[in-house]
Amino acid sequence: MKKIQLQIQLQTVQYPPSEPQPVLESTIFELGARVQGIIQLTPKQPLSCDSLQIQLQGKIQGSKVTTEDIYSHNVDLQTPNAFEANVTSSVPFQLSMDLPASSFVNKRGSVEYQIICKVMSKGQALIEQKIPVNYIKRSNLLKSVQAPLAHVYNKGNFVLYVQALESILSAADIFTGSIQLMCASIELQDVEIKIYRHEQIGLAKEQQQLMTILLCEQLKNGDSIPFCIPLGGLVLQPTLNFQQIFMQTRLGISFVAEGKKDETQIEIIIRE
Repeated sequence: MKKIQLQIQLQTVQYPPSEPQPVLESTIFELGARVQGIIQLTPKQPLSCDSLQIQLQGKIQGSKVTTEDIYSHNVDLQTPNAFEANVTSSVPFQLSMDLPASSFVNKRGSVEYQIICKVMSKGQALIEQKIPVNYIKRSNLLKSVQAPLAHVYNKGNFVLYVQALESILSAADIFTGSIQLMCASIELQDVEIKIYRHEQIGLAKEQQQLMTILLCEQLKNGDSIPFCIPLGGLVLQPTLNFQQIFMQTRLGISFVAEGKKDETQIEIIIRE
C-alpha cells in the first residue's frame, strides 16, 4: 500500500439563514447543520486513484447487537485522478447533518457518528481517516406540540382507562396520570404500574423492567386511582424509531382479573 497522509479538517458550521461559525473542538452539531471543511492529502510517492470519498456514518451499539448501521451517506468529491509526491492537495467538502438520533451514551447503548474520508482505487479504500461527531437532534415539534395520553384496554367483560395530561416526556419528568375501571360484575386485584425499556434491532428484541409500583390491592367499578412516577432515576433513552431500530419506553399496567394475571403496555415518547 502506498504511503499517504490524509487529514480531515472541519472549518465552519451554518444553520441557515444564520451566518457560518467556526468549528471548535467543543462544537456540538444540531439538526440542520451545514458543515464545510477540507481534506488534505499528501502522498509520499505519485498517487493515482479513482475518487476521494467523504462519508457521514452512524452506528448504534446496544445490548443485543454489537454494531448496527443507523445512518450512512457517501459523497464522491471532484478531484484529480493523479496526485504528485510530497505535494499537499486540499479538497473542499460540505455535509448536511439531518440525522435520525442524537449521539448519546449510557449503560444500555450508544449512537456514534463519525466523518470518514477514503481514497478509493478499483473499488477498494487505499487509506481512510475518521473523526468523531457529537450531534444533538432537537425536535422543535416535540417541544411545542403536546398530546394527552388516552389508552383504552377493552377485554369485553371489563374496560380499563389509562389517562395522563402528557404523552411526550423528558427523561427527568414526573409522569402522572390515572387508571379507571368500568365494569359492574368483576373487580381487579393487585393493580401494578411498571416502566419498561424496550429495544428492537432487526429481529433481536429485549425488554427490561425498570420499576414496579403496587397501586392498589383492589380496584372496583368506577374507581379511579392516580399514579405518579419520577422518571429521573431510570436512565431512559430518547425514543428512536428508524428503519429496523426501535428504542422505546413503555408504561405497563398489570392486574389480576377473575384469577388470571393480565397486562397492557402503552408506549410513552421520551423527547431528546
